[in-house]
Amino acid sequence: MKIINDKIFPKFLEHSNSYLVVLTDTNGKILFINNKVKSVFGSDEEVIKNSISPSIAVADEESSLNGFIKQCLEDPTKTYENVVETMDSEAKCQIWIKWEISPIMDEEQVIAISFLGRDISESYRKSDDLTQQDIFLQSIYDNANTAYTCVDKDLKIVFNNKKAKEITKSLFGKEAEIGDTCIDFYLEDFRSEFKCIFSKVLTGESIILEKFDGENWWKFVFKPVINGLGEVIGVSKSVSDISDQKHKESIILETKNKYQNLIENSPGIIFSISNDGVFQFVSESIESILGFKVDEIENKLFSQFIHPKDAQDCFEIIKNIYKTKQKVSGVKFRALHKNGNYKWLIANGGPVTNKDNKTVIATATAIEIDELIQREMKILRQNEALKKIAWNQSHIVRKPVANILGLCGLLKDENKSNLEIELLIDLIRESVEELDKVIHENVSLSEDNQKENHFPI
Repeated sequence: MKIINDKIFPKFLEHSNSYLVVLTDTNGKILFINNKVKSVFGSDEEVIKNSISPSIAVADEESSLNGFIKQCLEDPTKTYENVVETMDSEAKCQIWIKWEISPIMDEEQVIAISFLGRDISESYRKSDDLTQQDIFLQSIYDNANTAYTCVDKDLKIVFNNKKAKEITKSLFGKEAEIGDTCIDFYLEDFRSEFKCIFSKVLTGESIILEKFDGENWWKFVFKPVINGLGEVIGVSKSVSDISDQKHKESIILETKNKYQNLIENSPGIIFSISNDGVFQFVSESIESILGFKVDEIENKLFSQFIHPKDAQDCFEIIKNIYKTKQKVSGVKFRALHKNGNYKWLIANGGPVTNKDNKTVIATATAIEIDELIQREMKILRQNEALKKIAWNQSHIVRKPVANILGLCGLLKDENKSNLEIELLIDLIRESVEELDKVIHENVSLSEDNQKENHFPI
């Protein structure tokens, strides 16, 4: 009887590009191989047999070629499978072949064994890649500082990383394991609350909250786990120790409140200006000093509120702060009051730099010195008046006094006629009037200084 015919063995398999086909007799002798087998393994019978069952397999083992033939003879109703890693002789690379082994019957008698092979290398590599990804992901999760746990809809733990186990062991004396009920690993005071949270998350809601256990702060993030059909199948939970962060936030808040209190209670105006001369911040004390509210000043050019004669000098100082990053002090300028008048201020300022030492803003504190400036200018005025009086005393007064003294000396001459005496007396009178005029001028200067209480600016 001819074993290979279209009835027993379809001819199209000979030219199939999808399957590797090998046919043996019941003693393991190869009767037929298709073109696909030839292209992958060649025609060497031992190579082909080894691709079906590695040579290291013992002859009587079930996974050996003879072992599969034996099983087919004992139970010809079954089909057997074997996955073999072998070498593609044409492509010179490792491949994985999945063989389906089944008997060929003729009138209820096994007359041959068929080995139908399929290259599953791509799916096998993907599976291997997924396994490696799982290992890498597990490693990442185990080395994270955040505790990760996944639970099913019954709140049973299905995943728990190393950090989660460490935390549960430190709190409860034992590690939370897969299959444990996660609620058992919450502090008793919080269990009822967290049960409600899990119930909400299982409806699709995500929840983030922070808790203080009396010693440490913890941040909890709950998210629903959704499958490919859009169904919630569990909850993903992460727990982070945020005690250090909370401590830093507390310090920052305390510092902020301290500086805010300092700004609010400062007798001067605290302000910041951009490099193009725009007010970025102004303290509320500006209202008590210049009458403007904060929102009337912020985001406006400082030159709108500075005396025109001082604006350019102030702008140059601001540009210099940004350029040199140096502090300045004792800068006097006149600032506009809301009533239209100007008040004298004195400011100290400097740059605020970032980590790259680049100036990001210029800040300053200015206090009102209007009264002080007016006093200084009054003193200057008085000094000028005193200088005028001193000049009059040393130069103007001296002339008539010298004239009077000289004329009086001439009057002592007994040989003077009455006409000469009258002339001398007239000259003395003129000098006295000149002296009187100078004295009145000095007295007027002195009285003006005493009466002056304000010098207009």
